[in-house]
Formats: sequence, structure tokens, C-alpha cells
Amino acid sequence: MAIDVLTIELTKLENAWWGALPDRDWVRARGYMRDDFSITTAGWIDAPVGADDWLASVAGRYQLERFAYDDVVVRRYGDVAVVQSRSHQGGTMKDTGEPWSETFRYTDVWVLDATLGWQIAVRHAGIRR
Repeated sequence: MAIDVLTIELTKLENAWWGALPDRDWVRARGYMRDDFSITTAGWIDAPVGADDWLASVAGRYQLERFAYDDVVVRRYGDVAVVQSRSHQGGTMKDTGEPWSETFRYTDVWVLDATLGWQIAVRHAGIRR
């Protein structure tokens, strides 16, 4: 099955967004996120939070050292695209220095802005067990 252009584009954006996290480049990461961004995490934040609160939580919680997306499925609805994916991640916990590794499932909602291009609006994360 051929991968369409939008799947390639949004997969690149997902990777670029998360590529800022190992570098701890919060400004670059924030640039991919809409002002009204909201995330539900896979357990450590029990209610949806906005971009700045989530990035602050990530900064204080762990150092992401590696990630890879696969099993990416994209559906477009006009100026909105829904991306479902799997991500294998690992790094170091900030408080203990212990290594961690998890596989997550994400559902992301990207919105096409006439000026800014595609920006992520909503992410729902779940841990794959």
C-alpha cells in the first residue's frame, strides 16, 4: 500500500515536534502546537492540560533520549487531520536518574492554519500494554 503525501508530511511534523524534546528546545516544540493545544497523557497528568503546562511537566519529569513512530494512519477532514500512531520511546527519569522505556499509542488532531500551516491541536496518549 502506497503512503500518501499527507501521511508523509504529518509524520515528518510529528518527528520534528518530538525531535525538539531530546534537545529540550521547548520554544521549538511549542511552535508546532496551537495556542489552544490540549493533551491527555498516559497517566501522569490526570486531566487535559495546555501546551505550556505540558511542556513544563515534561521538562521536570524526564529526559527523552529516543523515540520512533510507526504504524501511522492519517485521515483528513478538510482542514483537520487525525493521526493515529505508535511510538517507542526511552530516556531517563529526572528525579531518580533511572532509565525508562515505553510504547505509546497516540491520537493526534492537526489543524491546517492558512498562515502557520499544520499545527497540532489535540493529543491523546495511551500506554500500550
